[in-house]
Amino acid sequence: PPDATAGVTLLNNIVTIQLKDSDGQQTVYLEATVKSQTGTGSTAVVEVQDVRLKTVGQNKPIGGDVGTASVVVNAGLKRVDFPADASVTVTIQAAPAAADKTDFENAASTAKNKVNAFAYTAKIDKTKLADNTDIGQSYIDMKAGKAFVDKYGLSKMRVMRKAEDGKVTTLDTQVLGADADGAVTFRGTSPDGLSLFALTAQEPLPQPTATPTPTATPIPATPTP
Repeated sequence: PPDATAGVTLLNNIVTIQLKDSDGQQTVYLEATVKSQTGTGSTAVVEVQDVRLKTVGQNKPIGGDVGTASVVVNAGLKRVDFPADASVTVTIQAAPAAADKTDFENAASTAKNKVNAFAYTAKIDKTKLADNTDIGQSYIDMKAGKAFVDKYGLSKMRVMRKAEDGKVTTLDTQVLGADADGAVTFRGTSPDGLSLFALTAQEPLPQPTATPTPTATPIPATPTP
């Protein structure tokens, strides 16, 4: 059962610790797999592994085919002794900034793909948490409306990431499923941290058609009279 004072739950070998922001709202929580446990109840002592920082779903109406954007962050933590005021903030925008849009499109083009549309972006700001040092492999779940997915194609949806050093990559993207309204959630796997993400629709660039080389036709020799 949950600990009403500390916001701690231990269920099915998973310990969940609820964290609240300065306004008393629960926006993130820690989740870890129990490796070993001594004692029960409020005196229980557990050893944990695979500690993850997860955010409560953040939603923002985008309108159009996208509908309501929904983002969940699931970050692997490399350590847990971070400052008490460490935090993660999710900001959803309907479209990327012009410079970011160009960077996303150029990266896709380098990989011989074309970005047909951006559903929206999600910027993950970190306070007193650093990629690679504190945060390792992470997942970002991004939901888009049925109309958007149907328009561009389920198999063409890709999550992209622009790292803090400016490097842009198209992440391994999985379909997690659809809700009752048909909106689909996609999961991007980020190997080394959190920054700016975009849910995009992509397709391969058309490949140039090789021009055939003309073949010379031999002219028969004219016999000498």
